[in-house]
Amino acid sequence: MGPTPEFAKDLKVADLLLPQSRGWNEDLINTLLPCYKEEILCIVPGSFDTEDCLAWLPQMTGEYSVKTGYYAARDRAPSDLIPAVNNNFNWISEVWGGNFAPKLKIFLWKAVQGALPVGENLAIRGIVHQATCIHCGQAETTLHIFFLYEFAQEVWRLAPFRNQFTSGTLTNIKAGIKILNVAVSLPPTGIGAGTLAPWIMWSIWMSRNNKIFNNRRFNVQETLNLASIRGHGNGKRLKRRHRSAP
Repeated sequence: MGPTPEFAKDLKVADLLLPQSRGWNEDLINTLLPCYKEEILCIVPGSFDTEDCLAWLPQMTGEYSVKTGYYAARDRAPSDLIPAVNNNFNWISEVWGGNFAPKLKIFLWKAVQGALPVGENLAIRGIVHQATCIHCGQAETTLHIFFLYEFAQEVWRLAPFRNQFTSGTLTNIKAGIKILNVAVSLPPTGIGAGTLAPWIMWSIWMSRNNKIFNNRRFNVQETLNLASIRGHGNGKRLKRRHRSAP
C-alpha cells in the first residue's frame, strides 16, 4: 500500500462516501486502501444522513433501563460472570468461614476481588496516572504488595509458622491465601485455632498506608509484632465469646 498520501492523512470514513448517492467512492478506496477494498464494499452504508447513536440491543426500542440491564445480566451464563481461576477457590472455607475477625474477611475479599486501592486498581479507575509501588517503583498490584515485594517476602520468611512460607514464587493472590490458611502458627502467638496470616497481611497493608500518609514505614519486626498483638487480642475475644455461648 505504501505510505499514506499527504491529502489523506486526516480523512474520515465519511470522506470515502459519495456525497450524493451515499455509496462508496470505489476509485478513492482503490487508491488509498486497495487491500481492504472488498471488505469495505461489503459494508452497506446507512441511507439516512444522521449521526450515530447508542442502542441497547436487548430492548426493541433500543433504550436502556436498569430493569432490562438486570434481566440481561441474570440471563448470562455463569461461565461469563466467573473467571475460570475462581472455580477451585472455595470462598466459604478460604475466607468467610475463617477463624478470624470479620473485618479481615472483608479485607481478604477485597484483596481477591481487586477492590483494594493499590496503584493498579486506582489507575484502572482513572484516579491516578502512575501505578508504581512507592517502595521499589515496580507495578503496584495486590500480589506485589502482599507477596512479591522484597519487604513482604522478608516478613513472610520470618513469620512464626511451623513451615517457612516463601511468597516470591506466587502467581496469584488466591494461591497465597489458600497456602496461608493451613499454615500452623507457632506459640506464643496466642491466637488459638486461628492463623496469624490474615493479621500479617493486614499489617503489611497498614505499613504501606503508613508510608503513604505519614511518610514512615514499619520495619519487618514491627510489622510482625503488630500482627501478633492484633491476632492475640482477637484470640482472646474469640475465647470469651465461646465461653459465654450457651
